[in-house]
Amino acid sequence: GRGVARLGGVELGDGALRLQPRLAAMQAQPFPYPHSWPGLLACQAAERQGGQSAHWAMFDRVQHAHLTETRDITNIEVLASCASEVGLDGARWQSDFEDPATAVRLEEDLALAQAYGITGVPTLVAEGRYGLVGAQPYEQLEAWLKAVEQKLQEEK
Repeated sequence: GRGVARLGGVELGDGALRLQPRLAAMQAQPFPYPHSWPGLLACQAAERQGGQSAHWAMFDRVQHAHLTETRDITNIEVLASCASEVGLDGARWQSDFEDPATAVRLEEDLALAQAYGITGVPTLVAEGRYGLVGAQPYEQLEAWLKAVEQKLQEEK
């Protein structure tokens, strides 16, 4: 049978089984389970400094800090440390992180994701309107692409 990992009574699904050893460590931390806004804002601040490559380097580092090192990614010092570790200028990153314009950019990105119907990661979006949510086997991805191609052909 397939197991299901849980965090605070919430089912996380089969994909989380690989994280199960870390879940207990996360739950044992003296801070509440983090919410995503500070980490997302940290990535936006990184993007302002170094474009998409800096955004994704920061994303990967924040995820590692959270999921592997069980650090509090709502803590500005933890996020600043992550920024430094991926090679960003710390003072500039801090300034961008605190700049209200960075939060506006993040809100715009979240609104776009909502408009696309994105409810999970990863999500593929084709032509700005056809989405496939979640990690999918190759066969499912191939079937989705064929269905999108057919819909686009029907529109012509």
